[in-house]
Amino acid sequence: MKYTKLYILLAGLFFSMSLFAQNVEEEVEFLYMKAKYLYDTDRHEDAVNAFNKVIKENPKHEDALVLRGASKFGLAAYKGAMKDFNRSIEERGITKDVVGWIALTHYKMDNMELAMNTLETALLVDPKNRTLWNLQGDIANDNDERLKACESWERAAALGDTKAERKLLKSCGVTKPNKHIPTMETGGQRDKDTPTREDDGDEDMLDDDEVISLGDKEEVITNDDRDEVDEDEVIDEQVVDDEVMDEDDEEILSLGDKEEEVSESKPDSDPNEEAIIEIDEDLTLVIYGEGLGSRKILDQPNILILAEEDGVVAVNICVGRTGSVKSAEYNDDLSTIKKQSLISLAIRKAKEFWFAKDRKKESCGIILYKIKGN
Repeated sequence: MKYTKLYILLAGLFFSMSLFAQNVEEEVEFLYMKAKYLYDTDRHEDAVNAFNKVIKENPKHEDALVLRGASKFGLAAYKGAMKDFNRSIEERGITKDVVGWIALTHYKMDNMELAMNTLETALLVDPKNRTLWNLQGDIANDNDERLKACESWERAAALGDTKAERKLLKSCGVTKPNKHIPTMETGGQRDKDTPTREDDGDEDMLDDDEVISLGDKEEVITNDDRDEVDEDEVIDEQVVDDEVMDEDDEEILSLGDKEEEVSESKPDSDPNEEAIIEIDEDLTLVIYGEGLGSRKILDQPNILILAEEDGVVAVNICVGRTGSVKSAEYNDDLSTIKKQSLISLAIRKAKEFWFAKDRKKESCGIILYKIKGN
């Protein structure tokens, strides 16, 4: 009887501990899903704080470290991002997502030699990643290696990178990419699984406007402490030539589109024409690049920005045929304000703009948030 009671006591204790551990694991996963949602919606400042909680509970969480680094990257806190990526390697080893992130981060930090070396490794483990091919083209172009730049952009364009297509046209004189470029995996024969414009289905391949991340859309943040955040429609007839449409089915113009909503490019229009929008006495927006300044805005978000300093937050945007903003990314070079909350807000609000439809594939430009401090 004595031993039976002891056995029951131990069994009850074991069951209670198992139940507690299960509850903790479920709570951590709930925190992680919340953090990932914040990351996916470009609320990077909040995402960093949420991932901090996940990592505090589970320092070896499989994905949280990389996504926290990605959120810091989105806020231009590159040193803090690099710490997370390196720590992820220590915990999980080298993975294709983290090595790609490291290459991008070195590039943003102007560590060109490290960026190029890491990029070569990243492309060996992930040769179908159009973001990385586009980056290699940019680095080669910066080094005046035009042939290599054009070859890299052509690989990126063949995988569906629309920015690389424009670079090919502008710098290399190539109007359409070769869809049968040999890959690093096949030794000269195009991999049958390599997506083309008709087959663009590899989940690991991102739009050129997206940063590499787990779960595929690929710091913080004042000037003094920005790097101190590591711990704590169906087509009724052809619309554009005979070319197959982009990967998003929603990016298709139908015959039912309202005529006034379609922005036709004027031959003599200035592609860098600026649209100036005065939100209030403390905020003015300037939109320009590839005709976006002359493109009608159908809907714009309510924006309230309170800042203590004068300055500019710049955001790169790309707009699809239907007028939705497909990507928004902080532009560190054109920005004078580095505060994390303003960066996160500017990125999020940029994605809420809706432009008139256009028969061009995609237009990319810049939104400048010109802020007057209180």
